[in-house]
Amino acid sequence: MNKALQIIQQKINTIQSGLLRFTQKDDRVSLQVKASAGGDCSFDCVTEEEVRGLQDKEVKLVQRYKDDYIYITGKVEAVVKNKKTVISILILKACWFVRESEGSMTWLKEKQVYELEANRSLRMAS
Repeated sequence: MNKALQIIQQKINTIQSGLLRFTQKDDRVSLQVKASAGGDCSFDCVTEEEVRGLQDKEVKLVQRYKDDYIYITGKVEAVVKNKKTVISILILKACWFVRESEGSMTWLKEKQVYELEANRSLRMAS
């Protein structure tokens, strides 16, 4: 497994809560979720909300804790509704940023970036 992905997945587990964002019928939707790293290149989000039509959609997870920011773009692989809704997401691209400042200037510094290899996503499509 990719080292950058491992580090980012550890951060997902540490931060846990976040916003899952996606577009549905030309509306932007944000759901508050609990996130946890899943298998190789995936993570799961759990929410109280009932969501429909997410299968194979592109979604974004945004997490923040103190000076750490996680931004992930993924594709929904599965949605399971029991008492809560569990959304399994394949990570397409993940970034971890840290807020830094000097004097009155503040910026985000890139710590880790992971991007799914193009050849892997092509194999999965066939």
